[in-house]
Amino acid sequence: MGYDLVNQKNEVYHSPLIAFREMIDLAERYGWQPMGTLPPEDAQEWDGNYFYDNGQIVTGEDLKAMADGLERALSMSPQLFLEEDKAQIRDFINFCRESDYLFIY
Repeated sequence: MGYDLVNQKNEVYHSPLIAFREMIDLAERYGWQPMGTLPPEDAQEWDGNYFYDNGQIVTGEDLKAMADGLERALSMSPQLFLEEDKAQIRDFINFCRESDYLFIY
């Protein structure tokens, strides 16, 4: 169970449910201000939530800002993370930076 994040190149980053939520929380704690997601095509109403898996869209600008927050977390508090966690966060940062937008499924 988890999220598949799909970018404009059809590259997929799979994140376990808890890991994605933790990265969102970590980025916010280190300065990211979420813009909210854009609705999937078939949405009647939308609240900008990141935690549905309906194909909502995260913009490139939001992804870059999220990556900045995660980078701040790694540089300001490296002692908080195991090496394995640092590697996973860096992989996600790189995916965000390489993506113009992504869909969350």
